[in-house]
Amino acid sequence: MMQPSGGNLACPSVVHQLEENIMVQKNIAVHRVLAPALLVGLALSLAACGQTPGQRALSGGAIGAGTGAVIGAATGGSAATGALIGGAVGAAGGALTAPKK
Repeated sequence: MMQPSGGNLACPSVVHQLEENIMVQKNIAVHRVLAPALLVGLALSLAACGQTPGQRALSGGAIGAGTGAVIGAATGGSAATGALIGGAVGAAGGALTAPKK
């Protein structure tokens, strides 16, 4: 097959496949940012439910551990590490906050 002088013609199927790959990569990037951001917002809206510091630490730790595990897994990291960090932060936040009066 002859090509016109002065340039290369890419096969349309190859160009289409490259375009699809770019779209997939963009979707992955959006999900890696959007999903954790939504989970953090949800966790903050539910964080540290309880009347005593112990109750708030327990609920904050549980919510933080769950959220941390999901974020760790969604971003390609370790779910266990995310759960440990999220649980610690949630428990500390719950224990240090005062209930609404």
